[in-house]
Amino acid sequence: MDNGVKNAPTSHDPGMSFEDLPRDWASKPLWDNNLADVVDLLFSLDDRLNNGLLFLTSHSDGIPIRAPFMGEDMNWRNHDFVDRLDVMADEISNHASHILVAFGHSEPGVTSNDLAWRKRLEALFGRHGLTAIGFFAADPHGVHPVPNAPALVE
Repeated sequence: MDNGVKNAPTSHDPGMSFEDLPRDWASKPLWDNNLADVVDLLFSLDDRLNNGLLFLTSHSDGIPIRAPFMGEDMNWRNHDFVDRLDVMADEISNHASHILVAFGHSEPGVTSNDLAWRKRLEALFGRHGLTAIGFFAADPHGVHPVPNAPALVE
């Protein structure tokens, strides 16, 4: 199944540390790293339990821009909220060309809300010239790629 993510595992157990990544991981293109590991390191257990949202941006060469956007208390059932991120996407596109996204929640695995948010965010990013390099769901037990499954989120 095409999940739109390079080097994506089917899931990832939490518990990784920064020592597990190469020292120069932040100076390499994001797609040269295991993206689930990057999400696991940046997204704490609290971020996951508090319905966190992570945007990690990069330039066209894939080198991450150091300050990720982290939000919390997201209402994943409110799919229309994505439209409110239009101004943020415009601002991001002024400084970055690629974006990695993670949704945090206590529910295990990938949810129908993750699929719906991915679909809406891809459309939003496309309008602003941003390329998504991966979408992940992070729960207390792991990090899971969110597949591109448009038929499931009509």
